[in-house]
Amino acid sequence: MRDLLRLSVPLTLWLALFSLIYGLHATLCATGAEGALARAMLAAVWGIGVALQLGMLLALRSPRFGALSPTIRQASVALAATALFATVWSLFPALILPLC
Repeated sequence: MRDLLRLSVPLTLWLALFSLIYGLHATLCATGAEGALARAMLAAVWGIGVALQLGMLLALRSPRFGALSPTIRQASVALAATALFATVWSLFPALILPLC
C-alpha cells in the first residue's frame, strides 16, 4: 500500500495544485481583484506548491521514506521529478499572464 502511495501522491499533488491555483486565478478575476495583492497570492501558492513538490522529491530519495524495492524507488523518484517539472511549467503562466 505504501508503494502505491509513493507512486501516486506526487502527481496527485500536482493535480490539486493545478486546480487550486487556476481556481484562485478565476476567483480573483471574477471578483475584479487585480493588482499587487492578487499577484502576491498567486505567487505564494506557486512557491508553496514548488516547495511541496521539491520536498516530496527529496523525501522519496531519502532512506526513511524511500521504497525498499529499487524499481519502486526509481519509479517514485522519476514520478516526483516529473510532478515537480509539471508544477513549475504548468503553474508559471498564472504568474506572468494578465489576470483577466
